[in-house]
Amino acid sequence: HEGTPAEAEESRAAGLHRHLRWDPARVARVVTRAERAGLVVRSGDRLTLTEAGRRRAREVLGERTK
Repeated sequence: HEGTPAEAEESRAAGLHRHLRWDPARVARVVTRAERAGLVVRSGDRLTLTEAGRRRAREVLGERTK
């Protein structure tokens, strides 16, 4: 939901499990892998997609991310 009012809440690492409806441990593992792969960067509790992450999201989600 990049660029929408929902971004502030949904880009917070601490609340991501609620948005995704995943176990917090799973979210932590996936976020760590995404950081290592250069798909997201963390600033405090906020996660931001990199250009590579944005491209990957478009591949996975298609037109809904534009």
